[in-house]
Amino acid sequence: ISINVLESAGLEVSHVLDEPTAVADLLQLDNAGVVDIGGGTTGIAIVKKGKVTYSADEATGGHHISLTLAGNRRISLEEAEQYKRGHGEEIWPAVKPVYEKMADIVARHIEGQGI
Repeated sequence: ISINVLESAGLEVSHVLDEPTAVADLLQLDNAGVVDIGGGTTGIAIVKKGKVTYSADEATGGHHISLTLAGNRRISLEEAEQYKRGHGEEIWPAVKPVYEKMADIVARHIEGQGI
């Protein structure tokens, strides 16, 4: 689908890389974990000898932090999105469980990977 979008925009696609491979190449990672905390998911990729050998994605991300904050503060989701960006220490007690869940996701997927 991405190639079709780019070609429809008049671009010539010469190469396609997934995000973890692109990060591994850019940072010249040899033996590492790449974690991508997105809006709706937390993604983990294991890189060994410069190649992605394992990847996983689980449904918990920044949007879940906003949802939790909105419920806790009784504010709109849009307000929570803005509020979370400048009040990290203040909101920590409310959103800590979401961060702990994301940390658990990462820990489970890197366990035994030798990184």
